[in-house]
Amino acid sequence: MQLDKTAIVIAQRSAIDIIDLSLLVMRTYAGSIVFFTILGAAPFALLNLLLSIPILQYDSLATESIWYSSPWIYRVRYYFVATGAVFLQAPIALCLVTNFIGQSVFVERQSASQVGRAVFGQWRQVFTVLGLLRLGLVSYLALMLLCLIPEFRPEVEVTIYLLGMVGFAYLVRAFRPFSPEILVLERSPLFVDKKKADKGVSQSYRKRSSWLYSAQYNDNFGIHLILSLVGAATVLALCSGALFVSGVVFGKWEAGVLMDAIIFPLCLWTVASWMTVLRFLFYMNSRIRSEGWEIELRFKAEAERWKETLA
Repeated sequence: MQLDKTAIVIAQRSAIDIIDLSLLVMRTYAGSIVFFTILGAAPFALLNLLLSIPILQYDSLATESIWYSSPWIYRVRYYFVATGAVFLQAPIALCLVTNFIGQSVFVERQSASQVGRAVFGQWRQVFTVLGLLRLGLVSYLALMLLCLIPEFRPEVEVTIYLLGMVGFAYLVRAFRPFSPEILVLERSPLFVDKKKADKGVSQSYRKRSSWLYSAQYNDNFGIHLILSLVGAATVLALCSGALFVSGVVFGKWEAGVLMDAIIFPLCLWTVASWMTVLRFLFYMNSRIRSEGWEIELRFKAEAERWKETLA
């Protein structure tokens, strides 16, 4: 591995260039990204499906309800619940993709076992930050409640789930989006003893986050908002394409159970995987602007060559 010879050129880019580069990365590493996306997201997607079965019964829910008699209300409600679940779970579910892409920058194609060991070696940090503090695993409490009591209660679901959990996570990620990269790639511990910190041990997660996000050119919120719109439009385009294919091939032009239970979550996870690649590229760009990362890598590469020469 040579730090100054990377698969992706370490250089500052505009947001449009990064989006374009992300599509190139997706195409170049398509097989591996799909593999690690399935490996990481499949357990989450399967559990989401099992817990969502009661709220997929639109007709029976509408019939039994004394307040909402239209099945479409329950269909739209499911779309919001499923989207919120994938949004909350994607950072922890796609840590394998984050690690793979991060290592591939340095032309170091790792095997599945190597990627798995690297991620699970940080399981405490990942579980604590992405699972609990960022609500990735806490989201299942809401899904379990909906599974047990599928009746639509907007005062609870809208206030607690959408505005509370999803809204909170959205704002946190808007200003501090790079937690998976800090935990999985930089392997920052949650806590560092002061004596060890003085000896050059890596910074704690909190200090590393504060340093990275306190950069002068921190425009994470605007980028996050743009990417949210791009992601939503992409999900809509994929679902519309799937519905068109269904209409042409099977003559069914309306969304059914298969579309809602399988195709829609599949589109969500596909876009989440792309957003993971995008987030990593913006993370690289942020480090370049705030830390001069490309210069640091060149110095480190020269230092390694000198060590080899002297040895």
